[in-house]
Amino acid sequence: MPYFCRNNRSIWQGPRLWFTLAILGTISLQMSLIVRSLVNYREDLVLVGKNSSTADLIEGDRNRSSYSWLGGSGIPSGILSELHQHHQHHLKNQQSMTEFVLFILLSFQSGAHPILVKLYMPPNVVRTSVILSQESIKLTISLIMLTIRGSLGNVVESWTLHGAILAAGIPASLFVIQSYCNLMANQTLPPVTFVLLSQTKIIATAWCCFLLLGQKQSKLQIMALSLLVISTLLLQRIIPIRQRFSRCLNIEDTTVNLQTEPTIRNSFPIDSNSTNSTTRLFPSSEIATQSSFVDQHKNVEDNEDTASRLFLMGIVPVLIASFLSGLAGTITQKALQMNHRDPFLFNMELSIFSTMLLSATHFLVGQKQRQPQCAASTAKADTDADHRRQGNTQRFGQSGWTLQTWIPIVSHAIGAILVGLVTKYSGAVTKGFAIIFGIMVSAMLNQMVLTEGNGRGGMSLEELSGGFLGIASLWIHVSNPPTK
Repeated sequence: MPYFCRNNRSIWQGPRLWFTLAILGTISLQMSLIVRSLVNYREDLVLVGKNSSTADLIEGDRNRSSYSWLGGSGIPSGILSELHQHHQHHLKNQQSMTEFVLFILLSFQSGAHPILVKLYMPPNVVRTSVILSQESIKLTISLIMLTIRGSLGNVVESWTLHGAILAAGIPASLFVIQSYCNLMANQTLPPVTFVLLSQTKIIATAWCCFLLLGQKQSKLQIMALSLLVISTLLLQRIIPIRQRFSRCLNIEDTTVNLQTEPTIRNSFPIDSNSTNSTTRLFPSSEIATQSSFVDQHKNVEDNEDTASRLFLMGIVPVLIASFLSGLAGTITQKALQMNHRDPFLFNMELSIFSTMLLSATHFLVGQKQRQPQCAASTAKADTDADHRRQGNTQRFGQSGWTLQTWIPIVSHAIGAILVGLVTKYSGAVTKGFAIIFGIMVSAMLNQMVLTEGNGRGGMSLEELSGGFLGIASLWIHVSNPPTK
C-alpha cells in the first residue's frame, strides 16, 4: 500500500524494519567513509599538484610535498620519480574507488526513495512544507560535513555572492523552470508520451557537456547513451516485450476476433472510423448526410485544437525541461570540476537559492489566486481563511506530519548531496547513469517490500531486459572513451 498506516502495521514489524534500518545504516556508514576519503583525496591533490610535472614536483615543491620527510639531499631523482608515480597511482585508485562508492550510493538512494515515499509519506501532507524541510535538512547536513572536514573557515573566507549566484543561483532558477515545465507537460500529455520524451534529458546532458565543457563522446559512447534510453523505456514498461511476443504467437485470438466482427456490426454500434452513428442507421437520409458533414468539420477543428494543445502545452514544455535539466547539470559540473567549488558549499547555496525561489513563486501564485476572490464579502473571506488555517493545522499536526514522515525527507536530502558529489567526481552524464540504475533498484525493492502477499513474485521481463541493457550500456560507455 502507498502508506504504511493503511495496512495497520507498525513500522517496527515485518521486512520494512530491516529495509528502513538497512537504508539508514548503509547511508550513514558510507557517508562517513566518503568524508574521510574526500579529505585524504583533497589533501593529496594539494600535496602532489594535479597539473605539476615530476621535475617541478621534485625541484620546486620539495619542501611542501609528501616526500619532504626523506630529506633534501642524497636521494636519487629516479627513486623520487618512482615514488611520485606510485603516489599518483594510489591517488587514481582512490579516486576510482570514491567514484564507484558514490555511484552505488546514488543508485541505491534514487531507487529506494520512491519506496520510502510510498511507505512513510502521508498523502495529505503539505507539499510546500515537505520541500522546505528537505532543503533545510540538506543545508544542515552540508554544514555538518564542512565542519567535519575542517574546511568551513576556508570556505567562508573565499565565499562571494557573485560566485554563489553563478555557481548555484543559475542552476536553481533552471530547476524551478524545469519543474513548472514538467508539471505542465505531465498534466497535458499521456503518461507514456511524457515518460518517453523525458528520457531525452540524458542526450541533452551529453550535448550540453560537449558545447560548454568540450567533452566529446565517442561513437560507442553515443550508442551506449541510446541503449540507456531504451533500457529506461523498458524499465518503465513503455516498451511491452511480453505483449509483443504474445501478439506474434497468439494467432487463435486474432481469428476469433475476425469471425465475431460481423456479428458485432449487425448490432449497430458506433464505428470507430465513422463520425456519427446516424449515418450507420440511416445511410440514405439527407439529414444524416448533412449532420455527418457538420460533425466531420467539427471533429477536424477539435482534432486541430487538441493537436495544437498537445504540442504547445505538452511536447514543447517537456523538451524544454529536458534541455534545462542537461544545461543545469552541465553548469553544475563546470562549477564543481573546473571552478573547484566545494560540493557541500554548493549544496548549501543551492538550498538557499531554491528556498528563496520557492517562497517567491509560492507567494506570487497565492497572490494570483486571491485576486478573483476580492469581490467576495469580508465575512465569507474570514470564514474561508479560518477553514484554511484549521485545515493546515490539521495537516501539519494530526493527519500530516509523523515521525516516519522524516524518513523520505532525510533520504531526499542525502540524495541531493550525493548528486552533487557524483557530478563533481564523475560528471553529469555518469550521474544520469546512476539515476537510471536507480530505476532498476526501485523495481527490485518494489518486489521485496511493496508486493508482499499479493501473489506477484519476481521481476517482469521488461525490468530484467532493461536492467541487463543498462549494465551493458554503462560498460560500453566507460570502456570506450573518446580518443584525444
